[in-house]
Amino acid sequence: MLQQTRVETVVPYYLRFLERFPDVRALARAPLEEVLALWSGLGYYRRARALHAGARAVLARHGGEFPRELEGALELPGVGVYTAGAVLSIAYNLPVPVVDGNVERVLARVFRLRGDPKAAANARRLREISLAHMPEGHASEHNQALMELGATVCTPARPDCGRCPLSGLCLAFREGDPLRYPEPQPARATVQVTLHAALIVERGRYLLERVDRPGFLQGLWLFPFAEVDAPRRRGRPGLAAGPAPALVERLAATLGVGLAPLGHAARVRHAITYRRIAVDAFRLAPERPIGPRLPHGGLRWARLEELGASVPVSSIVTKLARRLEHRGAGPG
Repeated sequence: MLQQTRVETVVPYYLRFLERFPDVRALARAPLEEVLALWSGLGYYRRARALHAGARAVLARHGGEFPRELEGALELPGVGVYTAGAVLSIAYNLPVPVVDGNVERVLARVFRLRGDPKAAANARRLREISLAHMPEGHASEHNQALMELGATVCTPARPDCGRCPLSGLCLAFREGDPLRYPEPQPARATVQVTLHAALIVERGRYLLERVDRPGFLQGLWLFPFAEVDAPRRRGRPGLAAGPAPALVERLAATLGVGLAPLGHAARVRHAITYRRIAVDAFRLAPERPIGPRLPHGGLRWARLEELGASVPVSSIVTKLARRLEHRGAGPG
């Protein structure tokens, strides 16, 4: 959970997660959908899927105990060099380096390491440096100390070099250029994405569709959506006059019922990694009741209050739900 998410955001999720899944067996035996529901709002849902798959593998291959050797750890789904090193060193005190962003920054400054620290050769060098300076029998403290030093003292913009216990060894401090390291990586260009979402309401419940195709949002439930080319007005993204025809036609064919657009209901914006997403939601009215029986398991009905609680959804959906409730646009 702490990968790519701040501690203050994680804590309530972590406590709820452990209450429901107190050990690896409980997690491994739970349905993936329940795991995703408890993860709803944290983002980067691939982490939740990998955690679930990893728990199942630990139970099936290792009797419910995380393996104590690097090779076995790296064979688990979703476990890479960083996660394996963190568990093996911090939990088992085994001499395996852990290099996160904070450690990268500390070591890049101490040794004035040139180039992108995430490049393969530099990443390997950083692990070698960490391991070479690891006190025997103190892997856990060593790795946690380096991470904490980077988080609290050797910070990105305002390193407190006067308080740093490594300042006497730090080449960047000696040369007076700690802010030069680590050298910045080329920023990935942002991608603008526009989605049209369909709001179909029946008996107080909204129609949802599970994202089954690989990619971002996979495995989550969303209001049925389609990616569209945003209209431009005076050089800026504008609002379409109605929902994308392809979305309406696809849903009508899937549900076996005609759908009439009723107008625009809400717009929200969301960011996922390098994507900047604008979502326009449009109400659609079926020509006759659809009923509780839906054509396949990739569709379901849910009330707004269930979204993100018992139903795993993206933050895009919960944002839309709040907007609909705020505007009094809930089911009438």
